Amino acid sequence: MTLRTAVSTVFLLATMTVGAGLLPATGSPNQPAQAALEGYARNVLQEASNLLVQVHSLGQHLKDDAATLESLNQSTHGRRIHGHALNEIRDGIGSMGGLLGRLLQIRDEVLPWQQQAIDRISPSLENLATRTEAALLQLEGARYGLSLSEYQNHLSAIAQEASEAHELLRAHLAYAEGQQRLDRLMRSFEKES
Repeated sequence: MTLRTAVSTVFLLATMTVGAGLLPATGSPNQPAQAALEGYARNVLQEASNLLVQVHSLGQHLKDDAATLESLNQSTHGRRIHGHALNEIRDGIGSMGGLLGRLLQIRDEVLPWQQQAIDRISPSLENLATRTEAALLQLEGARYGLSLSEYQNHLSAIAQEASEAHELLRAHLAYAEGQQRLDRLMRSFEKES
């Protein structure tokens, strides 16, 4: 049983007990349970926000690496340099994937905007991984005759997808920041009235 389930069960039982008149409503025993549940929810929401910020930061590095790789495509650098750049991108995708895994675990407990960010970044990251692996396979096949146009298409798609993923996360984080400002403003108006 998870902490959230346990706290919810305690809260529900306490509420039913008070509602049935078995315990007085004053000094209600459900206040600690409610506080624990609220604390847990705040922690999960904060964790999700922190993870999304980390994914965004890694996305910036990934975007830069993909742009560098795409520019290498226009020069006469060897396979080894391309391979190194592709491996850097694959490692970045792996790091983002680890963070995304945790986000997927807590997805049902987070705010709608966080759920939307998770839902939208997931397929984008999968596409990046697929394209990167395909480019690595193309590069490996270079010894036996590289399809240059297909390889270049993979590099362009990696750069485009990395840029879009980064922009997507930036937009969601900007939305969250605006929402937090609005919430603070609403609370200040409520205090004044």
